[in-house]
Amino acid sequence: MHNHRREIIDEVLYDLKRLQADPVFPNPYAVEANIAFFEAMKSSGRYFKWLAGPARRLEGERLLEVNDLLPKWDAEMHRSLMVMERKKFPGLTVPILSRLRDLVLESGKEIFVVANVGCGGMEIERQLVRALERERYAGKVVFVGIDRSPAARKIAEENMRSAAAVEVRDIKNLDQAVLKESLRVLKQPYTVLLCPNDIFTLDQVFKNKPFDVVFHSLFKHHLAALQQRELDRVLAAVAHMVLEYDGYKSWPMMVPQSITIWPQPILLAATIFSDLRYATKPELRRTAGSGRISFTRIGTYLLERPSR
Repeated sequence: MHNHRREIIDEVLYDLKRLQADPVFPNPYAVEANIAFFEAMKSSGRYFKWLAGPARRLEGERLLEVNDLLPKWDAEMHRSLMVMERKKFPGLTVPILSRLRDLVLESGKEIFVVANVGCGGMEIERQLVRALERERYAGKVVFVGIDRSPAARKIAEENMRSAAAVEVRDIKNLDQAVLKESLRVLKQPYTVLLCPNDIFTLDQVFKNKPFDVVFHSLFKHHLAALQQRELDRVLAAVAHMVLEYDGYKSWPMMVPQSITIWPQPILLAATIFSDLRYATKPELRRTAGSGRISFTRIGTYLLERPSR
């Protein structure tokens, strides 16, 4: 395990230094920050010294995660995150999963439509299927997974096919007509529609709020401030309920996270650089507006926004 971990670090550093040598790459700051991180990751002493010092001086809004800089590591990040989401401790999916389950069960609808923007491996949806099966839910659920990453959609397809009674369809461009037809010909209790749609134009494609719920998980912090506001506007236009699940900035939380994920350098890099981009609790309370926000002990929050 140690040798494999070091091999990954060395390979990532090689790739990052090649990127650093590219004079036209638009974000050298993020590359240099990642190089410093992976150099520090060679030993626990160097790493925690980096976390206590240089990490605190980084400008979060200028950072990118390693899988954003090097797409070849995207599949590794999503698979590692999926493994973490399946663990009972720390219960990473519990807050968003519980709320989604309640919304489906309380709806009384024959067909419930859930969309996930930046869907990744769709582990939350897989767990939701299991939870609804335990409740003997009699309705049908359609999951719309939206992600521009081909690697993420492939992992999502494999993951959801492992759940019972699930039909998975990969759609090049989902629109109102395709969604309507898909709802008309449902064969299984659970259907997954995967697509690479542009999330910022969803309100131009879908009218009359066809989604009962749209949610995103550990996703919003990837976006710039203007993009975040635009995402809020778009999702409110296409769904009756919007759920936002992400992390809040907590320096003490980074220590147990680092210890837990230490053997997985790609996931640890994604986790810590996400932490550095997170907003603080006061900032999140201000931006929540009339939405209902709750914070967890594991460094995450759930924001619920009903759409009128």
